[in-house]
Amino acid sequence: MPFGAGAHKCIGMHFGTLEVKTIIAALVRDYEWEIPGDYRMPWGFTTIPFPRDGAPVSLRRSDRLRVAR
Repeated sequence: MPFGAGAHKCIGMHFGTLEVKTIIAALVRDYEWEIPGDYRMPWGFTTIPFPRDGAPVSLRRSDRLRVAR
C-alpha cells in the first residue's frame, strides 16, 4: 500500500502534523473558548471519534489581545 506505513510512509506527514499543532497553538493563545456547561457530547466513530452534532463551541478574541493592539 503506497504511503501507508513503513519506509513508504507519506513524506508530508510530519509537516502536516506541525501545521496542525501551529494552528491549534494560535487558537489557544489568541481566543477564549466556551462550551455550554450542561453539554454532553454525542460521540460518532469512524477512523477517529468526533462529535456528531459538531460541538457547540464559541470562540471569542481574547480581551488581552484587544487591549494590546
